[in-house]
Amino acid sequence: MNGFMLNPWLDIKRIGEFIYIKNDQIGLNIKIGANYAGLIDKLRLFQPESVLKEGLSPSAFDFFRQTLILVPEGDMLWCRQGIFQQRDRLPGNPFQAALTYTDSADVLFGVGYARPVAASHPAQGPGAIRRYLKPGQADLGDIIIAPDETHQQIGARINLIVSELLHQERRPVMLGGDHSVTYHAVRAISAHRPVSLVMFDAHTDRYARAGRAEPLTHANVVQQLLDHQLVQQVMIVGVRDELMGAVPAAPDPRVTVIPACEAEFLSPSCFASMLHSDTDWYLSIDLDVLDPAFAPDVATPVIGGLSLHAARRLVRAATQHSRIVGVDVVEVCASTAPYHRTAHAAATLLEDALRSLT
Repeated sequence: MNGFMLNPWLDIKRIGEFIYIKNDQIGLNIKIGANYAGLIDKLRLFQPESVLKEGLSPSAFDFFRQTLILVPEGDMLWCRQGIFQQRDRLPGNPFQAALTYTDSADVLFGVGYARPVAASHPAQGPGAIRRYLKPGQADLGDIIIAPDETHQQIGARINLIVSELLHQERRPVMLGGDHSVTYHAVRAISAHRPVSLVMFDAHTDRYARAGRAEPLTHANVVQQLLDHQLVQQVMIVGVRDELMGAVPAAPDPRVTVIPACEAEFLSPSCFASMLHSDTDWYLSIDLDVLDPAFAPDVATPVIGGLSLHAARRLVRAATQHSRIVGVDVVEVCASTAPYHRTAHAAATLLEDALRSLT
């Protein structure tokens, strides 16, 4: 077992001669008997150094590895950042499996961050979207977000993951989560190359509350990207609403807005011609761009949105005719209905984008 380490995210408690190992995010809740209690204690003493295969049978080793009690030393970069592979989606090594697909340029990861004051939370968005994705997509799993973590801490981990994927010449595909997470992915890409943003959204996300400065939120993510000079251009498709109590930013020559009433009938060739070929683009899809008839379970639904057919047509046009260097799909909330229409629409748009990427 040389080269394996104890998972640093486990909640391990010893009660009598038993050890209880738990991690809710990966569905782990087991009791280790007296035979292995001493071994677990020993592994804890060696953390974070590599541990040796002493007194561990092959079957026990396979059990410890498959349950993510032990992880490969080379995967600790991902593990320490809270990335846990969705074990029902990729076989084998729980962390590196996604990155061994040599023909897969696109790698998914989930960020189930939700703003604390949201009436409808998009924290379950990554899992909901995955249920409607076709199998086989390389997927690192979700970042584990502790209750007391700040947005800056989460952002630093997104930055690390996106940067590592770019270093491996992969395209990051992020499942949200709150739309504010887009800022961190774009920021990571902008450190490697100039980038512009094409965003499908009911709102411009350039808002502020009157009379006060605000930290990064879903409502000002575009303005923050502009203020920090992280994007060259911004194209926003499907806008039809202003946030109540918020003040929209002044016009900016870097920003082009296509209202929903125009986007619904915009031809793919016309839209593609608007995405300048002299820049790379990051594609962000907020599901509230769709009319609530197609996507009711979003954080801020607005009547009068795009039909699913129109959105699919424009997403395909953007990905077929532009250099897309990253993608995200955000703001999908939980649903009480057995059929999650919004998550299905999100998965459909994402699969359209990934199939069409050049």
